[in-house]
Amino acid sequence: AMRSRSLAGAPGVAGVAALVLARNPALRWDEVREILRRACVRIDTAGGNYDASGRSPFYGYGRVSARKAVELARPPQPAAALVFKVVQDGAGACHTGARTCFYRRFGSEA
Repeated sequence: AMRSRSLAGAPGVAGVAALVLARNPALRWDEVREILRRACVRIDTAGGNYDASGRSPFYGYGRVSARKAVELARPPQPAAALVFKVVQDGAGACHTGARTCFYRRFGSEA
């Protein structure tokens, strides 16, 4: 039997770290550590003596939430790009769905 809660929790945290890396393999070790820290849920908020950084002398950062850790590891998503199809008619107007824009043709007098 394990004597320390820290030792008992180590395999579970290692498993969560593996899930984090599976979600985002581009993470550095320090980013994984920060995600694990941020994914912790405080165990005893009243008696845990948590400091400003969120660490308790009794419980560390708390119990790690695998779901929250995997959500925090989500890779950044690229911004959505708008794609318009422009169709030119014979009068020099271009149509982009509901909008119509007019432009001056090169060499024209108008």
